[in-house]
Formats: sequence, structure tokens, C-alpha cells
Amino acid sequence: MDDLCIEAETFQEILLSTGRPGIDKLLRFLAETDFYTAPSSTKYHDTEPGGLLHHSLNVYGNLVRLNKVFEGNYPDDTLKIVGLLHDVCKADFYKLSFRNVKHEEILTKEVVTSACTFEQHITYSVIDEGKYDNKKI
Repeated sequence: MDDLCIEAETFQEILLSTGRPGIDKLLRFLAETDFYTAPSSTKYHDTEPGGLLHHSLNVYGNLVRLNKVFEGNYPDDTLKIVGLLHDVCKADFYKLSFRNVKHEEILTKEVVTSACTFEQHITYSVIDEGKYDNKKI
């Protein structure tokens, strides 16, 4: 079993351990997206396939450690949900494309569009060549 499969199983087991209603439906939804294979970023961190999953697990692990170090009293379920799902809106966010740069064709990941819903607010984001535009619709 490769690392990506192990991380996907770990992610699922941690979320299922919360026992929250609907978490199984969320996991089925994520399985239909590229959440487990997508990069976390185009150029800053975890840019490889599976980077979004890896990043989410790292954030969760860091929250657990910080909660202990600073003697926080955040419930385990809160750390699991916040850490693992903080970037869930990046599922189906990136696409692979080719572009020419200085006479070399390189594989790049370009953000095209994303619609993220949180507490009934929809934000439409477009990132194009370093320019960021964030609009409420």
C-alpha cells in the first residue's frame, strides 16, 4: 500500500472517529472529488499530487501538538474537524495545464475558479498570474 492510500485511510478513520452525523456523507463526497490527489498549493507547500491530503493531516497533527504544549482545552473532535477540513474547499480547485516559459514547456498547476460555501456565504475566487480577486456573490 502506498503512502497516499495510507494517508487517505488515516484521514477517513480520524474523521469517522468523531461520530458526527453526516461525516460519512462528507467522506463519500470527498471521494468523488480530487481531494485525495490534489496539490495543496500551486507553488508554496505540498505542491505534489496528494499534497492537499498530506497538508490537512499535518495541520491536524500540529493542532494536536500545540493544544498539548499550550495546555489548550480544545476537544479532540474540534481539532480533528478544524485541522482536517480547513481546506476542504480546495477539492476540485486546481487543474493541470501546460504553458511555455522561457522556451521550455513545463507542467504547471493553475487555479481556475472555486466556489466555497461556509455558513451560507459563497465566495467566488479567481487567481490568475499572481493576481487575487475575491468576490461575494
